[in-house]
Amino acid sequence: MNNIKVLIIEPSINFRSKLKTELQKYKNVKINSTGELKQGRDFLVYDTPDVLVISKNITEMNILKFLKKVFKYKMIATIVTGDFETDKDLALDLIDLGVLDVVSHTLEELLTEELLKKMLKKIFATSIINVNKEKLYKHAIINKNLENKYKSFNKNQIIAIGASTGGPLALREIIKNLPKDMPPILIAQHMPGTFITSFSLHLDKISKIKVVEAKDNELIKAGTVYIAPGDRHLEIKRKGPNYYTALTLDEPVHFQRPAVEVLFNSFAKHVGKNAIGVILTGMGRDGARGLLNMKKHGAYTIGQDEESSIVYGMPKEAFDIGAVKKQIPLDKIPMYLFKLTRSKY
Repeated sequence: MNNIKVLIIEPSINFRSKLKTELQKYKNVKINSTGELKQGRDFLVYDTPDVLVISKNITEMNILKFLKKVFKYKMIATIVTGDFETDKDLALDLIDLGVLDVVSHTLEELLTEELLKKMLKKIFATSIINVNKEKLYKHAIINKNLENKYKSFNKNQIIAIGASTGGPLALREIIKNLPKDMPPILIAQHMPGTFITSFSLHLDKISKIKVVEAKDNELIKAGTVYIAPGDRHLEIKRKGPNYYTALTLDEPVHFQRPAVEVLFNSFAKHVGKNAIGVILTGMGRDGARGLLNMKKHGAYTIGQDEESSIVYGMPKEAFDIGAVKKQIPLDKIPMYLFKLTRSKY
C-alpha cells in the first residue's frame, strides 16, 4: 500500500484522538490533526494531504464556504462528518461542490467502534482517488435541434443506471439534460438513506424529466426516473405487459444495499433486449457482473470512460470482463441515451 497523508480537522478532541490512534496503527499513514481551522489551513497549504477528514461543526467559518476556498486552490479527496439528519441540503451541496463522501452520525455514535471502522474504510478507499476539477465541472449537453426533431421514443425500452462515488454529480449531469419524453429510468446509487429523498427532490427540481424516490410495487411509467431509497434493493418486475418496482431488504451485495448488481440482474431477467444498462463512476465492482448479464440477454450496455470518472472502479471492472459495449465520457452520455431511445437513429 502506498504512503498516504491524512489531515483531520475535528473539534471533538475524543473523536479526533481515537481516529488518529487507529490510523497510527498503519505505518504507511502520516497524520496531521487539529481542532482549529487556522492550523488546518496551514496544514492544507504546507503539507497538502491525500485525504481531508473535516467536521461540519467547525465554528470559525461555514463548512461550505471554507471548502469552496480550499477547492479553488486545490481539489482534495474530502470526507465530511457530522449529523446531517436535519441538514440534508447541506450534504447535497457538499457533494455538488466535489466532496467525495459525507458520513452522517449522531453525537451518540461519535465514539463507537462501528463509526471508527467505517471511517478507516472510507479514508483508505478515498486515498486512491485523484479528484480533477475538469471531471467535476465539464457539463453535458443535448443538441436542442435533434431533441426537437426526434420527439418520439421507443416505448419498449427501459434504462437502468448504477453509480457510487462521484455518482451524484454524474447523475445530475445526465438527468438534468434529458428531455421529459424518455423511457423509464431506474437508478441504484450508493448513498446514505437519509439523503436519497433530498437528492431525488433536488434532481426533480433541476430536470425536465420527473424524478422520484422509488416506492414498492409502483407501476413504472415513461418520463419518470425512479431512484432506489436508502437501505433497500431496487428491482424491476414484470406483470403481464406492465413493469413494476420491487423494494427488498435482502442481504447487501458487494457490501451495498441498494446494490447495482441486484438492479441490473433484474433487468436481465425481466427486460432483456429492451434494456439499456449504464454503469457510472464508483469504487469497487458492484454492477459489473450484472451488466454482463444484461448484455448476454440482449441489452445495450454503456460504461463511463476513465477520463471522466471520478473513480474508475466500477466501470473498469465492467469493461474488463466484457460487459460494456460502448465507453462514453460523462458529458456525452445524455445525448447517447437520447439517440438510443429514438427509433429513427
